[in-house]
Amino acid sequence: MEYLDKTDVTTADITQTANSKEQPSKVKQEKQPDSPSTKPSDEKAAETFKKEINAFSIENNEVKTKTAEGLNDTLSHLTNDIAPQITTATTTKNYVPIKPLYKFYFLITALAITIILWQVIQPHVLSQQVLTKDDISIEPLTYSKGWEVSPTLSPDKSLLAYIHQSDNASNYNVIIQNLENKETITLEAENKTFAPYWSPQDNQLFYMSLENNQCNIKKRKIELTLALSPAELITQCGPLFDPMLLQKIAVSSDLNWLYYSSQKTELSPSVLYRYHLKNHYTEALTAPQGKYTGDSGLVLSPDNTQLAFKRYYDDHSESVMLLDLNNGDTSSLIKSPSLENSITWSLSGSHVLYLNDVEKTLKAIDINTGNIKPLYQYSTFADHPLMLSEKEILLSFEYRHTVDVERINLNNKKLTPEKLITSDFNTHSAAIYNLDTKERIAFVSNRTGKNQIWLKEGSNLQQLTFFEGVTRIYEPSFSANGENILFTMNDKLYALNITSKLVTTITLPVEVAKNFTWKCHSNNQILITALKNGIWHLYQVNINTQEAKLLTTGISSIQGQCNNAQQQSHYYGTTPAIKGIFRLTENWKINTTYHYFPESVLDYNQEWGVTSSAIYHINLDGQLFQANFATGEIQELDIPGINAWFMTIHEDNLLLNNMELADTYIGKLTIPDLADRLKN
Repeated sequence: MEYLDKTDVTTADITQTANSKEQPSKVKQEKQPDSPSTKPSDEKAAETFKKEINAFSIENNEVKTKTAEGLNDTLSHLTNDIAPQITTATTTKNYVPIKPLYKFYFLITALAITIILWQVIQPHVLSQQVLTKDDISIEPLTYSKGWEVSPTLSPDKSLLAYIHQSDNASNYNVIIQNLENKETITLEAENKTFAPYWSPQDNQLFYMSLENNQCNIKKRKIELTLALSPAELITQCGPLFDPMLLQKIAVSSDLNWLYYSSQKTELSPSVLYRYHLKNHYTEALTAPQGKYTGDSGLVLSPDNTQLAFKRYYDDHSESVMLLDLNNGDTSSLIKSPSLENSITWSLSGSHVLYLNDVEKTLKAIDINTGNIKPLYQYSTFADHPLMLSEKEILLSFEYRHTVDVERINLNNKKLTPEKLITSDFNTHSAAIYNLDTKERIAFVSNRTGKNQIWLKEGSNLQQLTFFEGVTRIYEPSFSANGENILFTMNDKLYALNITSKLVTTITLPVEVAKNFTWKCHSNNQILITALKNGIWHLYQVNINTQEAKLLTTGISSIQGQCNNAQQQSHYYGTTPAIKGIFRLTENWKINTTYHYFPESVLDYNQEWGVTSSAIYHINLDGQLFQANFATGEIQELDIPGINAWFMTIHEDNLLLNNMELADTYIGKLTIPDLADRLKN
């Protein structure tokens, strides 16, 4: 999972990726196949791609940050534009005039010789095209089933430490592997362990351990035989609320400072700290202003003078930040909604390397100029980069999940999940529309090789979108008449008309919208929450006219309880200042009389939903809870065989993206001219 960001790298605009001509704010898609409706069994494509589902940046939040403007990440490479200089010889007393023609030939010859000599003495720079798997190979270093992420190598390069999780029911654990004989050992199998970091001076490993929800930082000596010394407690890092894969620690080369992030309470943001290993005191390093989720994922520069880290904002945007450890100044290197969670330094300290998920590209940003250089384009998924040498990079490869959609009928006494769509492909983010006996199901699937929106009606199946480029599509939902579908793609909001296949870009009064829903019984009015000047705003937007109306402030997420047209509908919302969910008044204010889940922080629409009789909430551990309107009772619901973090409710159908762990591996990427690419 990832936190949803991020001064932005360029993201593909949907109006440019659709294979068609565009009208103002409209995207006409490429010509559809002659037979748009087919049976599910006829839809298998020749090539199947796995797609990880990250509905928002928690790592994202997967808390997946989100402005779509900023730095162009396709900056041209620096070139040497200085022409060779020609020096004229000094005259003497015995100077004899040369005829003009011979003088001209002499100058041309001198110029040619100078140019040739200049080219010879220049360092050879290899071709700077973006490399792919067809250009260079990847050497796998790990082979276990499940997740293998967050690699770190011992100073003598003999031992590899990384995080492993074998299946959904198992803990995260730090694994130590001898790279020569491939033998491994697990640290504290009974606890969750993560954030491994080798001491700069010897084979001692620092790591985090979670015991009874208390985070501890420990240290152990690791022998080449994988013999372990007893664990030494270094310091405590507080209660842990952030996803563990976001956590990083670092140790200064003089062994004076330990750097880490910590979150004191569930409502407070995570902050960067450092602990003095010899004098045993702690200092806070960051305290960002405004609405933000927190700072984490830190990496220490090779010269120990700067920290690069990820900052996650309250609107799900993200930045790669720099902290000067000499004066405490912070600055933003890049802000984007499409960054993966882990970053690393180049060995020279001149660049920070990061991954752009939309473009599926490993990039390097110059910390002095802001110039961005694409280095390697991967085909599936990659994360957790680590510079190993001047030409070698470690990465975790492959998608982390396979996914399908499960439906739970909330009217049934026994809540048994059933597959909504049966397919050999990854299917996620479904919506249901019922009219009498007619049921429409919209969902996202990669059965054509990339994510598109599909529509299932009875036994008929048709593809509704034909987007080109990288397509991260989430949260489809039907209008009141079932003819329009609202959805997000690549962190932008769109509406799709089922009949015409016309896609409309929703123009927002702010750069980024966090949550949205249809207004009850409407086919063209939607409700959107967005952060503006540090304050949450609730807007009503007409998808046809693009007219936006500010309804209120202080609402961070919203859901509608849409009864039939003869009954009054109610809206429920959350506010960042207080935990829980509240009913909203007719003028869109918080009604404190109706307060549900008062102990839970809920600011994302897919964490909760409303029916006519109850509010439902799912947490990051996949536990599902119900707050009954009639009794006020809150109870946990037992749903067997489900591993999900997000949910949507469509009438009395609760839909879950059921995610099963896939197999990843840690691989070594060798780019022979990497040093030249970073210099030029």
